[in-house]
Amino acid sequence: MFTSFLIFLGLLAALLVFFVVGYNRLVRLRNKAQTASSDVDVQLQRRHDLVPNLASTVSGYAGHERGTMDEVTEARARGLGQRPAAGILADAESYPTLRAEDGFTQLQGQLAGTEQGVAIARQAYNDAVLEYNTALQSFPWVFVAWLASFAPMELVHADDPAAHAPAVQFASS
Repeated sequence: MFTSFLIFLGLLAALLVFFVVGYNRLVRLRNKAQTASSDVDVQLQRRHDLVPNLASTVSGYAGHERGTMDEVTEARARGLGQRPAAGILADAESYPTLRAEDGFTQLQGQLAGTEQGVAIARQAYNDAVLEYNTALQSFPWVFVAWLASFAPMELVHADDPAAHAPAVQFASS
């Protein structure tokens, strides 16, 4: 009789350990997926904040350069109308150094890097959700998931509205 009681206690202890281990594993996997979801949100917020500001900065700088070139061109035209032809050939014209192209190149690099960061974060999230959902459906963890009411999580799909990058628009003047 005492031996049966010890066997019963041993089985009960083993079930309790199994439940605790399984529960902790599912909690860890769920937290990993939730953290990955938060990382996607951080990348999307970075994109939302960065892209319009970069585009505005580059557009403003390009507008400034356009104005500078217009002024240089007008000054040159006025100068040509007032100087003798021999003096024109002797003068070396000095144009301002233009840097808007560098800005556009940097903008393109920042956009590509931002989109890559979003894609990597989404992939990490989907990987974490896959691992979590697989554990929920796998034997023996399915029993712990059912007893503790763990729910599956949704994957990120390409047709989600957040999947689309914001349009970059430059002001025309």
